[in-house]
Amino acid sequence: MDKKLNHILFSIIMPTYNRANMIGIAIESLLKQTYNHWELIIVDDGSVDDTRKVVGIYSARDNRIKYVFQMNQGESAARNVGLLEAKGDFISFLDDDDYYLENFLAVFEKNIKEGKTGLAVFMCDQAEESDHVIKMKQIDKKKFVKNSLSYLIRFGNNLQPFVFPANIFKEEFFDTRFVYGEDVHLLYRILLRLPLFYVQETLCVYKNHQNMTFNREFKDGLFLKTSFTRLDMFDDLFLKYKKAFFERAALSNLCFKFNRYCYFYASAALKKQKTADSLAILKRMKWDQPNFEMLYYYISIISRFLYYALKKKILVIS
Repeated sequence: MDKKLNHILFSIIMPTYNRANMIGIAIESLLKQTYNHWELIIVDDGSVDDTRKVVGIYSARDNRIKYVFQMNQGESAARNVGLLEAKGDFISFLDDDDYYLENFLAVFEKNIKEGKTGLAVFMCDQAEESDHVIKMKQIDKKKFVKNSLSYLIRFGNNLQPFVFPANIFKEEFFDTRFVYGEDVHLLYRILLRLPLFYVQETLCVYKNHQNMTFNREFKDGLFLKTSFTRLDMFDDLFLKYKKAFFERAALSNLCFKFNRYCYFYASAALKKQKTADSLAILKRMKWDQPNFEMLYYYISIISRFLYYALKKKILVIS
């Protein structure tokens, strides 16, 4: 075992922006940890509320909490700053509205030592909180063991349950070109390179605001920007790592996830009567690994497109 692993230091990186009213829960979850050898690096991405003041109260009480301020550059840039500041042997990422259970670090520390390696990614189960209701989200272990990368591509969507060896970030950073999906872009790249150990225990809670966020973006007309940016992120993965995903038998699920986003965004565009955008999104579907779901997505959008076109024509005639 690496001598450094005898006394593991965890660096937790938390980007934040105008979350003074909720960041305390995330910070408190670190202060309650039963394993004490950690540092929390909070990177404030240009908040104009009381975030600095709130964090300052905590950092004055505990010097393991570090505060870094940067002018608004986005979440990816904030996380990259945190990586540059990190001193730990292992690194995890905690969003400012999520939280760890009190044994998060202790369980990982135990499993890392038992794994006898510093060159692997470790992950746990996580719970999901939506509208103050917590649901346990446990992994299908049989499918996960069969192909962990393929499974996570299909079902995973955030960095919270992962702990990464710090050395990997000498070569891998968050790609600041992508405002949306930059977290999974990094995760997939790392999982193509390193083995993954699964800790079958629920250790963190993810707050799901996805529906609320999309509803706001849909109302404000911002969802198309989100759509194309996220699809660009996946296109980049296909362009650079398609062969690697194929060799890991994970390409079909990467296509599935991409095409599901295409279907979702194309449907939203149609509801906004953005027909050209809907068709542009639909044309981006990947047919490398065709299956029934892809065919359903494609036919469903085309059928609705024809329905709206016919309805519009009838209204014009009448």
